[in-house]
Amino acid sequence: NANALTDITGFGLLGHLSEMIRDTKLSAEINSDKIPVINGVEELLRKDIYPSGSQRNFASVKDKLIYKIEDDKIKLFCDAQTSGGLLISLPGNSAINPKEVKETYGIDIWEIGEINTKYNEKINII
Repeated sequence: NANALTDITGFGLLGHLSEMIRDTKLSAEINSDKIPVINGVEELLRKDIYPSGSQRNFASVKDKLIYKIEDDKIKLFCDAQTSGGLLISLPGNSAINPKEVKETYGIDIWEIGEINTKYNEKINII
């Protein structure tokens, strides 16, 4: 029983997550190390190779973020070049085993954070 679900497309992970918690008095805490990243992408960001749509996404959510990690990693989470991965908010008592889901359905899933009430509609990225 999902609380919320959205496909991650042109607004990137953080754009869609900010929409998910907008007007809810909820917030999100994301563990940046748990988000899978394609090899070589971070090097491109360090070289300032970054699409304009992703730049606009970053600008639109920056005020909604709390973070102490480098901007390049945050920009990656605003990437407009995503293709429909799903962001799902599940109740805390949901017992989902990522390995079991992979074996049964052939689908990769990652638990990247939690929804809470700590930051009043902000996204804290650790």
